[in-house]
Amino acid sequence: TTANGGLSAVRPAPWLSAASPMPMNTPHASTRRHFLAQGLGLTAAALAAPAISSAVEAPSAGTKSAPAGAAPLPTTAFPPDFEWGVATAAIQVEGAAAEDGRGDSIWDTFCRQPGRIADGGTVDVSCDHYHRFAADIALMAELGVKDYRFRLAWPRIIPAGRGAVNEKGVDFYRRLVDCLREHGITPHATLYHWDLPQTLQDRYAGWQSREVAKDFADYVTAVVSRLGDRIDRWMPLNEIATYTYYSGYALGHTPPHAPGIALATAREQSQIIHHTLLAHGLACQAIRAASPRPCRIAGAATCESC
Repeated sequence: TTANGGLSAVRPAPWLSAASPMPMNTPHASTRRHFLAQGLGLTAAALAAPAISSAVEAPSAGTKSAPAGAAPLPTTAFPPDFEWGVATAAIQVEGAAAEDGRGDSIWDTFCRQPGRIADGGTVDVSCDHYHRFAADIALMAELGVKDYRFRLAWPRIIPAGRGAVNEKGVDFYRRLVDCLREHGITPHATLYHWDLPQTLQDRYAGWQSREVAKDFADYVTAVVSRLGDRIDRWMPLNEIATYTYYSGYALGHTPPHAPGIALATAREQSQIIHHTLLAHGLACQAIRAASPRPCRIAGAATCESC
């Protein structure tokens, strides 16, 4: 995925993603519809690509073609099984920050720090998707969306980051996925989009510790063993390069996203990247072990056009 509404290079499930988490306090019906409609507009543009490709591949009379023996000109063609969809992050849309046993994440803490968010917004309500998911999914179906990548909130599933599972949190995602299926929308679940449980940040400095990889794998096992009967397309971690390299952690300056930690040495940053890649590997093993049926696992990488 990209952080700002671009196209993903992940195949076979590329995505159009919402903006980086910039939570808002107040849900608003027109804003919510605009949010979805904007995503669909980008999707529609992408779906037009094969037609554009046909025009490129069949030049009109008088159009110069590549010289004999030269490499073929690049086109915008996509394979027939290329899947287009829309995406959100839990911290962007769910709200219900203190309901049904959810614990704090590093984004909850980050948003409460003065000056971190331009308008002083929090994740307490956001788009209120937790209460309005049925209406949101109906809008997606109305817009013609067939694939939806959503993120599960680790602190909603395991509020303390490790240990007891909050079954009320799991039940929310069961209802969400069932509703998607009823509307003919395929769910693609991302297991982490930067909302680390605050308890793990306090316990061992989060992704700066190797311990986080095991805790993440345990969380993944808890999710897949409970939701694997409904979901068969998984992405462990969202945009590893983005949050380990410059948005959540940064070398020599304060980064713009949670946890907002400035690192002193390149070694520290390398360790964070290593711990994240280790967590991804352990998560892949956990998904395969816990899934009750065959499933697909993908990465969610950031890319930008040149």
